Amino acid sequence: MRALILSAGKSTRLGGKQKLLVTAGGIPVHEWHRRALTEYQTAVVIRPEDDAEVAAALTWADRIVPHGKTDGPVGAIAAYLRLFDDDNELLVVYADTLIPAQPLPSGDWVGVSSLTDRTWDYQNKYGVWTRGELPAMVCIGLYRFTDLHELRRVINELGDKEDHHLPDLLNLYQARVYTTQVPITGWHDAGDPAALARVPEIL
Repeated sequence: MRALILSAGKSTRLGGKQKLLVTAGGIPVHEWHRRALTEYQTAVVIRPEDDAEVAAALTWADRIVPHGKTDGPVGAIAAYLRLFDDDNELLVVYADTLIPAQPLPSGDWVGVSSLTDRTWDYQNKYGVWTRGELPAMVCIGLYRFTDLHELRRVINELGDKEDHHLPDLLNLYQARVYTTQVPITGWHDAGDPAALARVPEIL
């Protein structure tokens, strides 16, 4: 089984820091991924300027793919697929998506979780603005694709546009390959300093 961590973005919310190298819950973010992906051969897509530092830290990674274009997560997945002619199933995870080790199901799916650890201002079903925990499931940046031939076709159809968003890819892929939503337990966001501060200490 193969996994792909996407960490080639600008990281503007973290002041440009490489997301894999910041600390969350007392350990580096890449250590979260190592522990969660022990059953996977894991590749990482990163910015070229981070190549040496990431390679030194992620000695457990199977492949490191420098990618200098700012073409979003779809472009990062495409960069990996261009270099490696894999036809295995592929688990794709954003660098700032932290999950503890847990069994992950087979098939095609999008990982989701509730926003119970945050307070939001939102409109309830009656159209009234309220403050509290948003009663909704959101995509957490964790995806599993079993048909890489179809995934490549979708990426080719999207073309070489700058900064494609994952929903663009998912909508085309799900029209052809049955895809479910899978609730993921213990998810933490590591995309900004406030989110990093909320990650509990790992004992």
